[in-house]
Amino acid sequence: MRLPDTNPTYRVHHDRVQQAAYALIDAAQQEKTHYAIGQRLLQHSTPEQKEHNLFDIVNHLNQGRSLITTDTEKAPLLKLNLRAGQKAQATVAYAAALEYFVTSISLLPVGSWQTSYGLALTLHNQAAEAALLTGDLVTMQRYINIILKQGNSLFDKSQAYEIQLQAAISQEHFLQSIEVAREVLSQLDIHLPRQVSTKDNQTRLLTVSDRLSQHSAEDILNQPAINSP
Repeated sequence: MRLPDTNPTYRVHHDRVQQAAYALIDAAQQEKTHYAIGQRLLQHSTPEQKEHNLFDIVNHLNQGRSLITTDTEKAPLLKLNLRAGQKAQATVAYAAALEYFVTSISLLPVGSWQTSYGLALTLHNQAAEAALLTGDLVTMQRYINIILKQGNSLFDKSQAYEIQLQAAISQEHFLQSIEVAREVLSQLDIHLPRQVSTKDNQTRLLTVSDRLSQHSAEDILNQPAINSP
């Protein structure tokens, strides 16, 4: 009896067997394989499929990212990691989010704070926030320090200061939180004394009370909204 011509395919279902077979592949080939899988998933998926399989796609590409060397090649992967980090953080997967943001930062071009300022600022803010949410305060502070050094304005640094405040308050380091607030206010040319006497407090309260007494409640309510705090 002659068996019909066939073209059988086989798939190993047992995880341990899969792991053993995977371990036989040398590291360089593993990177190439992962990158090829990621690229195939990326190129042959609809937008809906890409979003649904985002973590799988990004994880494969990340494992082979040493194969890409130019900024042009790195840019799409950077944005995919940013999107994956935001998606992970939205689902409370903070450790994974931090890893994606850190990978994105590693893919930034040299001199990115000059050439891609907005993107660099966003990534460092996201990484600092994710680090706070995972309890990795050392990593959080490292990214905050970079933002405070590279930020062009107080407005651009405001999210970093807010994260720093949240970290201090969450640890009940209230004096530290006050120091952060004082630093921000000093950049607005508002200088608060470190120690205030009872007499100083009474003087300020009387001044405010005197100024308020010169206006009716209706006058105060009808004042235009301030546009320069």
